[in-house]
Amino acid sequence: MLPLTIPEAFAAVAARRPDHPFIVFGDAEISYAKAHDRIGRVAAGLARLGVARGDRVACYLGNCPEFLWTWFGVNALGATLVPINTAFRVDEARYPVEHAGARLLVTGVEGFETAREVYRRGRALAELVVVGRGEWDRGIAFDDLADEAPVSLGGRAAPDTVATLIYTSGTTGPPKGVMQPHRNYVLTGEGFRTWLDLGPDDRLMTPLPLFHINAQAYSTMGALATQATLILLERFSVSRFWADARRHGATQANVIGSMLALLAKAPATRHDRDHRLRLLYGAPVPGDLVEPFERRFGVTLLEGYGLSECTFGTILPLRGVRKPGSMGLPRDLPARAIANAIRVVAADGRECEPGEAGEIVIRNPVMMAGYYADPERTAEAVRDGWLWTGDWGYRDTGGYFYFVDRRKDVIRRRGENIASGEVEAVLDTHPAVLESAVIGLPSALSEDDVVAVVVPRPGATPSTEELQIWCAERLARFKVPSRVVLIDALPKTPTAKVQKDRLRAELGGTR
Repeated sequence: MLPLTIPEAFAAVAARRPDHPFIVFGDAEISYAKAHDRIGRVAAGLARLGVARGDRVACYLGNCPEFLWTWFGVNALGATLVPINTAFRVDEARYPVEHAGARLLVTGVEGFETAREVYRRGRALAELVVVGRGEWDRGIAFDDLADEAPVSLGGRAAPDTVATLIYTSGTTGPPKGVMQPHRNYVLTGEGFRTWLDLGPDDRLMTPLPLFHINAQAYSTMGALATQATLILLERFSVSRFWADARRHGATQANVIGSMLALLAKAPATRHDRDHRLRLLYGAPVPGDLVEPFERRFGVTLLEGYGLSECTFGTILPLRGVRKPGSMGLPRDLPARAIANAIRVVAADGRECEPGEAGEIVIRNPVMMAGYYADPERTAEAVRDGWLWTGDWGYRDTGGYFYFVDRRKDVIRRRGENIASGEVEAVLDTHPAVLESAVIGLPSALSEDDVVAVVVPRPGATPSTEELQIWCAERLARFKVPSRVVLIDALPKTPTAKVQKDRLRAELGGTR
């Protein structure tokens, strides 16, 4: 078991395995010892710029080693990292920077124009730090920042010190800054090692962005807790995913459900099993995808459930009963005596019976410390020690949990609740459909119309009637889309999640 702060945990592993590779990025392979030195130097440079215990430092970077040096260097000073979604434009990026009162903003050349405007309009930012070489008229070069003598990685943070503020959109109101302490990251890394039975020779690959809790808590901290290697991809690519896995010798990878669906729909090749990957972890994993995907690619799919607010949700057991379509059993960590309680609660406050859908609520010791500077929404989300997730699901008689939908994405039609994911799963099996998103739009007859937004496969042009008949043969009539919109590509976040709010805004004014 590791020390319960991120920098001290890293220092402990670097002392045990100094020459073992910590990160693989492109053609670069960086050992734990070299990473330890780099983190210490970045921390010293940040301290020279005035960063101290309790400060916040914003990071507007894509996947690269410098993101990790910044994160761990900030934490080594007892300060807090504020990761910013790189898809954000000026006003979107400015909100978390201003709300958190960030002292510095670390950016890359690609994001510099946005970062400079955030700096220009901001009140608290003292400086920009820029990764990479380019023509820029403001800021300090990251390489110059990291040219200081390294500082110790221990002693300035406690297990309950807030390591990150992860801003996540709510159903209403501005984004919320999830306060995640150091101990939660270390415990999640140890849990990931346990749940997936990982060892020091494993190589964990992630195409997911480092500003997201998945790549941070599961892949990065999982690699650290396992004393293994993190393979960091710049982004997800259907055409390069298996080639990257082969090239880097990946043994485990994290993905999300839409990525799995796209990989499954790619044309079969003779290289489909030419890799070392044995485990893919992701969510959600469509139940009917599991068996053919595992057979084709020679991997095991494990579905899990977690949130920015709580990384200890559920996971399918690696050994034991794996129920396709289920998100598994509560995540426990016996080595740390961590038990996890999960319930499904109806609108009237009673606990739902098996098979009855309601809101998923969680209680365990690995939950957020609250929403930063937002006591009202913290009190709304955490009640009597229970986290109310805003997710809709159910459990079966065996204690396995199933995800239905985000509460805000549940469509109300003819007095019935419709899970958009259920309709999407049916549409996605149509041979002419590449992927789909289903939303509810206000109906002239009150409640919602079910609207399907569909991306056809190349060369295909399915008709509305064809897709409606397909759904009607497989779903109750009230679930069949009343309208189908064909589109070239779905708007997505950098984590490949469909931006349904954007679809609602774009389609809401038309009938």
